[in-house]
Amino acid sequence: MLAHHLLVAFLIVGIPIWDRREIRRLKQSMDPRARIRSYQLTLGWLWCEFRRS
Repeated sequence: MLAHHLLVAFLIVGIPIWDRREIRRLKQSMDPRARIRSYQLTLGWLWCEFRRS
């Protein structure tokens, strides 16, 4: 039960903080490879999540 509460807390607090940081970094970067790396990271996380379910 504690693991579920920690996961929910991370999703509520951690993901928005990470999202703001990532978006700010993408907007500041002029390198198109930075955008591709960000997309790859996002798709990797999504793939891991869907694979577990």
